[in-house]
Amino acid sequence: MTRRTGWTVAVLALALTACGSDAAPATSTVSPAELKAMLLTVDDLEGIDGGWTVKADTSTADLGSLAESPCPDVALDQQLVARLKPTDGVIFEPGDGSLRGIQQLILTGNAAQLKLDLDTVFGNVESCVGVQYEVPDSGEKVEYDLVDVGELGDQRSAATITAFEPPEFTTTWRGHTAIVRVGAVAIMLNEFEILKSPDEKPTMTDEMFTSLLTEAVSRLGG
Repeated sequence: MTRRTGWTVAVLALALTACGSDAAPATSTVSPAELKAMLLTVDDLEGIDGGWTVKADTSTADLGSLAESPCPDVALDQQLVARLKPTDGVIFEPGDGSLRGIQQLILTGNAAQLKLDLDTVFGNVESCVGVQYEVPDSGEKVEYDLVDVGELGDQRSAATITAFEPPEFTTTWRGHTAIVRVGAVAIMLNEFEILKSPDEKPTMTDEMFTSLLTEAVSRLGG
């Protein structure tokens, strides 16, 4: 799992964009302490087997941006990428040695600007949905499909992700990713598991992920 600390952002990232707004950078409306208090804790993962712990050495540099995209032919607006850089986040690792991970990112900004930015992000999601494509540099074959998580927050989008490792494309990464906004706060929730073959059943079901996402959103007041 440590071999690809950025995979949950770079390959599980749902956020896709081809353009962005030229408006001024978003203004923070929630304090860093308040944001940290909104993050999931180990107690929230009690219903997910694995004996989860918090990765202690996580820095904001490890968290990327909600606007990063592994999809081909997607030009990223760097102002948008910068505005959607998380303010804080948490990474959970399983204590049972299984090849899994859960990551939550959080940021705040001007609610109106954040809505426009996420409209742009979600509006370009369809460029990769249902199509298998190769990630530049890594050579992984990736495909994802949208998941219905209900009417969470003010904006939301979620997907399942499957990535096949070269050269045999047998080792398979499977997971979920979602972005939800509630007012002036947005979160991204990612989870992944490494399987020995595409036929192996993943631990996290759509229902389990939706339940965890719902808990995360409830902490934002949504």
